[in-house]
Parts: sequence; C-alpha cells; structure tokens
Amino acid sequence: MTYDMRTFNITITTLSFVLLNGNMNENPVWAARETSEIPLYAAGLTPEEKKVNELFLEEMDRSGSPRSQNAKHAIMRGWQYLNDKHDPLMAIKRFNQAWLLDPNNANVYWGLGAAQGALGEYQDGINLISRASKIDKNNSEIITDIGRCYMFWGASTKDDKLRKDRFNKAIGKYQEALKVNPKSGYTYSNLAYASFYNGKYTEAWQMVKKAHEYGGKPDQRFISDLAAKAPEPK
Repeated sequence: MTYDMRTFNITITTLSFVLLNGNMNENPVWAARETSEIPLYAAGLTPEEKKVNELFLEEMDRSGSPRSQNAKHAIMRGWQYLNDKHDPLMAIKRFNQAWLLDPNNANVYWGLGAAQGALGEYQDGINLISRASKIDKNNSEIITDIGRCYMFWGASTKDDKLRKDRFNKAIGKYQEALKVNPKSGYTYSNLAYASFYNGKYTEAWQMVKKAHEYGGKPDQRFISDLAAKAPEPK
C-alpha cells in the first residue's frame, strides 16, 4: 500500500508555511510536545513512558495478531489522522506505535516524515522519508515526497538562493522518481507545481497533461491558479 502527503496545501500561490529548522536529536520546537508526539520518541523516554510502551506491546501480543499486522493498522490510523483529520501530532503518536511494533516498515518513516512536513519541519521530514526510501528503494512516491518536502521548504523562504537550491533539489528528486516509474502521475503532478512556482507556466501545463495521461490528479485549485496565470494551450 502506498500513500501521499495530501496534508500539504497544494495551492502554490497561497503557501504560508512556517520554517522550523532543526535536527532529529535536538529540536527546540519539541519542547511544547508530549514525548509520544516526537518522531521515534527521539527526545527520550522517562521510565514511566517506557513502561507504558512495554504494556502496549504486551497488549498487542495478546491480540494474537503478528506485530507486523498490528503495525499496519497503526499506520492506517496515522494516515487517517494526517490526511482526513488534519491532526499531524496525533498521527505521529500512531506512527510511533507502529515503529514500536515494526521498526523495519518503510511506511512508518514515510508517515512520520509526512507529519513533520505538515508541521513545517521540512528537514526532519526529508530525513525521515529518506529513511523510508532506503528500506523501500523502488517506490517512486516515496522519492517524490522527498522532493515535495524540498519544494514546500523552498516555497517557505524569502531567500532567493535557498529557494532556488531547494527547488533544484525537489526537481532532482522528481526526476529520480521518474527513473523508477516513468508513468507516475503523482510525480508529474508535483513537477507541475514546481514549474508553476518557478513561473514556467507552459511547462506546468505540459506536466499537468502528463499527470492526467498517467492517472494523476493535480488539485483543481492549482489548475484554476495556473489558468489565471496562463490559459491552457490549445
């Protein structure tokens, strides 16, 4: 099963993300979070929290289902919180539970990275989704979502040099994803967004056409914004 990062606002002209830079071991943004809301419990667990997690694993084992199966359920719940309820912190709790159950599951790191991206913590998102890509090496959507983090990170800064660098990295990841799957409508959709933001409207329409050709569904709000900038070529 694959997922995307639909919690990101893909109406490029209305981007208003807050850049919260940090690393996976020392992030001041985490001070306001519960430990269970920090990816991989990276801030460290108290003895009481460790005990809670041990009890959780014991309860899951008593269910009779393999830990990997219970992890899939937790991952599903995580994506529901992220995509449907727009609650990335609760999503992180579910993905963390999945990590306890199955730390080798690529979707754990993908989901955690998506949640961090939705919170505007793009470097953390890139790091986590990159871990997913190392496990699931031939998943074009995971590679695309690394690029997506770079794209939104670039859009969040007013520094022209940083913005250009991050957009170049995003496009590089999209191109890498297309080498894995040349018919990825999802990747072409994101290339359309990147082209739009770079002011390349004709190229954006070309990418929209490619996306539709391969089953992609560029957001309708984005299509409206693109049409306002440049009519669709005949």
